[in-house]
Order: sequence, then structure tokens, then C-alpha cells
Amino acid sequence: MYLGTQNRVTTDDEYRQLAQLGVRHVNADPDGNPHEWTLEVLQRHRDRLESLGLVLDMVQLPLESMPIEKQNSPDILSKGPDRDRQIESICRLIENVARAGIPAVKYNLNIIGIPRSEFEAGRGGSRNSTFRWDKMDQNAPPSLVGVLSEEENWERIDYFLERVVPVAEASRVRLACHPHDPYTPPGYRGITRVLGTVEGLKKFVLMR
Repeated sequence: MYLGTQNRVTTDDEYRQLAQLGVRHVNADPDGNPHEWTLEVLQRHRDRLESLGLVLDMVQLPLESMPIEKQNSPDILSKGPDRDRQIESICRLIENVARAGIPAVKYNLNIIGIPRSEFEAGRGGSRNSTFRWDKMDQNAPPSLVGVLSEEENWERIDYFLERVVPVAEASRVRLACHPHDPYTPPGYRGITRVLGTVEGLKKFVLMR
């Protein structure tokens, strides 16, 4: 059995509780915008977790699962004026992650976030996250990216990977990309998402 949680842990007591439950390796982030994480910030965070009996295996790049309007690097997938600067910042972050002894980073090449319908009641009075297509606003307006075809989506993903993968390989840092879930029909909110099918994930793995 493997224990896991997606709840954000921030205090020393919460981290100690994870260790007491048998958790050893964690994905946990320092506070603040990842673009501002220096080598010293990453090292202090790693040392803090180690002092609490945990091993820091992974941190999140500033490419989050939330809608692009709320992300720390919106220009990468919206092809905005700061795209190259944001990618360069991520490359330097990966190098610092390596210097801090952290073996992996995760990221999400998402534009519309993780669509969800209303919470539903579950066992024991829990409130469960759901995705019911018939309960979604199927005419929801596009994001700030506007209408984006499958081909253009792949072009923007490839532009990012072409610049970041060599840095990660040279730094010996593993990259972990979250798939697009749940599946949404082509054109939902103006986007044809490409990492939510087996065929799309196969193409992604073979790109770089």
C-alpha cells in the first residue's frame, strides 16, 4: 500500500505526521512563485524536509494545473511577449533544482485547467470532486488564449520542450508532465487539448 495526499502541507507538524504514517518521499514546494526560487531557497527547503524525516523528490515548475489566467507562466502557452523570458527562467530553475540535489520536477501544459462540475456527496458525508459533461457549461467562453487548433497546440508544446528538455538532460533532472484530464471534446472553451488521449501521450513522449 502507498499513502498519498493532494492536500498542501505547510507546517513542520504536518510534515512530521506524514513521516509518522510511513511516508518517506514527497513532492513539496517552497513558498512563493517558482520563478523566484533561488538555489538557497531550494536548499533550505530540502534541508528542512530532511530534518523532519522526509526526502524531497520533486517540485513544481511554474506551469500549473490551474486555468492559464492564474498561472505563473501564462505566456508560454498563450505565445505572449514574455514567452522566451519565462522559458529561460524555467531552465535556470531546473539547473538550480539539480544543484540542490532534487531529482525531478513536474509541470502541466494546460490552458483551461482541470474542468470540474459541482461537488457531489460521497460516503461518510464526504464531498467528491466530479466531472459530469452533461452538467458542464458546454458553451463556456474561450480562455485568454482564444481559439487554438490541435496543430497550434502541438507547436507551442514543442517550442517549450525544444528549449527545456536539453537543459533537464544536461542537469540530469527528470521531467514529469501531467496529462490533460479529464477528457474534453475538441473545441471546448476554444481548445483542442492534445495530452488527454493515448495517441496524444505517445506522440508527446516521442517528441524530444
